Amino acid sequence: MYLSEGEGTVQITLFEKYKVVDVVYESDTTAVYLVEHLSMLSRRIIKKILKKSIHQSSFYSEINILKTIRHPSIPVIYDIEEDASAYYIVEEYMEGTNLYDYVLEKGTLSLEEASFIGCKICEIVNYLHSHKPIPILFLDIQPKNILINNDKVYLVDFGSSYYADESDKRRFLFGTVGYAAPEQYRYEKLDQRTDIYGIGAVLYFMITGQACEHKGTNSLKFPNNISGKYKMIVLQCLCVDSEERFVSVSVIEKNLQEILSKDNAYSNENKPLNIYIVGAQSRVGTTHISLALASYLANVGKSVVYEECNASNHLRLLAKERKLDYKGGFFREGALLLKPEYGPQVKLQVSADVLIKDCTGVEASDINPNDIILLILGTKPWELDNSIKKYTELSEVKESVGCKLIVLSNLASKGKSLALWKSIESVGLEIPYMDDVFVEGNIEKEFFQGLMMELGYSQGGELNKKKTRLFRRASKKAKNNSNRSNGPS
Repeated sequence: MYLSEGEGTVQITLFEKYKVVDVVYESDTTAVYLVEHLSMLSRRIIKKILKKSIHQSSFYSEINILKTIRHPSIPVIYDIEEDASAYYIVEEYMEGTNLYDYVLEKGTLSLEEASFIGCKICEIVNYLHSHKPIPILFLDIQPKNILINNDKVYLVDFGSSYYADESDKRRFLFGTVGYAAPEQYRYEKLDQRTDIYGIGAVLYFMITGQACEHKGTNSLKFPNNISGKYKMIVLQCLCVDSEERFVSVSVIEKNLQEILSKDNAYSNENKPLNIYIVGAQSRVGTTHISLALASYLANVGKSVVYEECNASNHLRLLAKERKLDYKGGFFREGALLLKPEYGPQVKLQVSADVLIKDCTGVEASDINPNDIILLILGTKPWELDNSIKKYTELSEVKESVGCKLIVLSNLASKGKSLALWKSIESVGLEIPYMDDVFVEGNIEKEFFQGLMMELGYSQGGELNKKKTRLFRRASKKAKNNSNRSNGPS
């Protein structure tokens, strides 16, 4: 390195070919420079680490990893230099604003933008985890190592990275407080799920502006306008026990893509909107949820028809108990029309915004791309096989038709739901306890507002005015009761 004076300024030149444009970072033992190649007039990043630094191993780790990978969102190594006191890596310059400054300047991000950036991060990290013959662990996924440039996202600073089979050889703690997984503090064996924790922490940062403290997921606070699915993704990424996190980054990316792919079906001109509510087995709560959702939508001003598409006869029993009016083939509860099962020979025509179909199952030939399937799964040990089987079956329907599929678990504890989500590799929502399908309290309202947001709906009475909270919890009122305590199941 040498200095030259020109027109009253001091110019720093490295290795007689790189002019220092800016000092990006500098400490006692390391520095990062933005430089310009004097003859090629192209910009580069030069990282310097003093030979006396205890972190020399990060220098060699970064070189060994970057020289073996090629990805448009990861910098390329151009050169390696050395002088009497330090080592230098010359890397590709990835232009952009780091995510920390981006959020600081812009404010917390929308659900759509956070999900988009999250998908890009997952795509890059999945590339690293899929590296052959040995996966690469990044081990420091945090906002300052992520660059944003319009719709491009870059991952930089591989100083903490290791090959998966060498991560236990690290001598020092690498990672950033608030983003490093708990096992990094304990010097335990690290794997892909360590990076999954970092992704969850970044997803949380983008919508809150806050890092995560190691106080468990119960201490996390989410904005009211963030969808339940996004929250569930974050919470499962941030499980203290790595075994409870997602099994791979590709599963996170798939769930984020589902958030991005939701269109505003509720405002679609193709009416009516068909919502099929299907249970993995009998007595899992399909009728209860179908009627409660129908009642909620009617209360926010939608014309709704509930249709019993099974042989349970529950609707007639309910109508008798509540002494519901009957006219033109429909029972009536306020503005809500309720059609009992008549068999395929009876066709009743009615105009409505939403048709809610309480079913035992659906075939691809039954539904259209704009339709929605709500699948209710049980989480008890003896229910899991049926739940996995039904989810697999309806996932194939979803893929063939292009409709939406949302998974719900009925009155499950947090731990049981996490086990279910892990088994099916998809995040769902927990149904709270609802005492009466036609009486709407705060718990019910919050849940259905959140569910509508999850489905991409933005219209309808209070739906776009009231704020929602995390609705994955079950009501404390439930105690040892089930969703079948009152009314039909």
